[in-house]
Amino acid sequence: MLNLHAISRRLGLLIRSLIGVSLLLASVAAQAEIRLLSTEEPPTNFTYAGNFTGTTTEMVRAIRDRLGWSAQVEVYPWSRAYQIALNTPDVLVFTVGRTAEREQAGFTFIGPVSTRKHGVFSRIDQAVTDFDAIKDSQEPVAVMRGDWRAKYLGGEGFSVLDMNNHAQGFRMLMNGRIDYWLSSDLEAPMTARALGYRMADIKMVKLIRESGSYMAFSPGTNPALIQTWLNAFKELQGTDFFEQQRTLWSNILDAQIEYRPEAGYIVRY
Repeated sequence: MLNLHAISRRLGLLIRSLIGVSLLLASVAAQAEIRLLSTEEPPTNFTYAGNFTGTTTEMVRAIRDRLGWSAQVEVYPWSRAYQIALNTPDVLVFTVGRTAEREQAGFTFIGPVSTRKHGVFSRIDQAVTDFDAIKDSQEPVAVMRGDWRAKYLGGEGFSVLDMNNHAQGFRMLMNGRIDYWLSSDLEAPMTARALGYRMADIKMVKLIRESGSYMAFSPGTNPALIQTWLNAFKELQGTDFFEQQRTLWSNILDAQIEYRPEAGYIVRY
């Protein structure tokens, strides 16, 4: 025979527990002190028309605004932003490649926010018949300092030349100071256009990997804060925000951009 008193008591405890969790999440949302860190890496996060913006930047701001938070985006060279996030809890850093090393360090990834084809580019008139010959000759490839792709190439035995940002490497490529530049099909069009060039002026000579990029919470971040952010992100996906942004960025980048929840922003060919 059912013990109605016991069942009622357990239900009461469960309800109070759920209320406690809800209050905790609400408290986190109301009192959160979160830092938002980024770097210059068009088109996901970069300075455009005098403002810091980008496909991921506007996503981050939209989520922040839904939560009623007020943190402003802090912009640093990538290596600096990553080191701050690595050693400081309650930090969101973007836009970030998801690697085993970063997972082991304790980062929590939200997304993907974009999916890119990462590779090495040369000028359109540069003759490249054997990419492995570049490694043998130790010709430098311009990379962004601290980028996972730079570590990958270096680990494969290529000579890498560290830059503070993608634009610096692209300028050197087009000026003939180097012959190879590491980027992606999402970053390269905006970088080229910002410096007065077109994608038709360069070509990808080696595809490294097609993979997603993310927003990432730093090691030690309060799990309730992460869940609050994730909930707001999912809510945002149920609005027309991404359709509006897709149209905006397709016009800015002069490329066909799509947004898919399972991939984030992609370039449509």
